[in-house]
Amino acid sequence: MHMKAAQGYLILYSITSQPSFEETRRHREMLLRMKDSDRVCMVLCGNKC
Repeated sequence: MHMKAAQGYLILYSITSQPSFEETRRHREMLLRMKDSDRVCMVLCGNKC
C-alpha cells in the first residue's frame, strides 16, 4: 500500500460541510493506526470550490 510508505499526509475537507470536517478525525486515527505511531506528519486543509 502506497499510503503506508508515505512520509506525510494531506487531509482535505470542505469548509462548507460540517460532516466533511468531522470525518477528518476518522482519517487521522486511521493514519495513526496504519503507521503504528502517535507521531505522523499530517496537514489539515480546508477547501472551498
